Amino acid sequence: VLDITLRGHKIKATRNHLFYVIGKGWIKAEDLSISDIVETSSFGGNKQVASWRPNVLGILISDGCLRGKTAMFTTMSNSVVKRITQTIPGDMRVVKMKSFRNGKAHTYKISSKKYNKCRLKEWLEVLNLWNKKSEDKFIPQCVFEWNKKARIEFLEMLWAGDGTVNRFGAVYTSCSKQLILDVQALLWTIGIHSDFKQRGERHFAVDIYGKQRKDRSEE
Repeated sequence: VLDITLRGHKIKATRNHLFYVIGKGWIKAEDLSISDIVETSSFGGNKQVASWRPNVLGILISDGCLRGKTAMFTTMSNSVVKRITQTIPGDMRVVKMKSFRNGKAHTYKISSKKYNKCRLKEWLEVLNLWNKKSEDKFIPQCVFEWNKKARIEFLEMLWAGDGTVNRFGAVYTSCSKQLILDVQALLWTIGIHSDFKQRGERHFAVDIYGKQRKDRSEE
């Protein structure tokens, strides 16, 4: 067992215990160095945030377009649209743009009710997410600083885009390796451990094992 001090907190960990190091990914406790910046479940933030931010940011990072005049997202879920509509501030609105997949999926834009620049776009620019392609998306550091409720809401909306949940567990996929590593780290801040998987050159996933799936693997 190793004695480790992280950000002033002393903890004990086995040599094989995994820590998420920003910029490196998951590494064993015995391989940590003084210069490593570790993100752990003990250090999740407690910053209060307006309810629309985690909900909107989650769906936009997961299944949104962050280019052009205004942000857009695509979904087949009416509950996602309802949640976004109910949480955005009064100076924003959700507008249906087009439908496809035989009318089952719809694209919506989140625009400003005023003629001046939409503050959602300005916020995304500050986060360095505007004009990012799918393969370049990531989770901004501010999300890790939010309180636990906001982080959970963000993950729920993220999963509503490119995630799947079934009786065996939950999987989130993306063509952005950095996004998947960030999702894995954020899950850890709420006490959920997961596996990173790569399927081909541009297909990455974070996999949360459900109990039944775990039972099967042990058979």
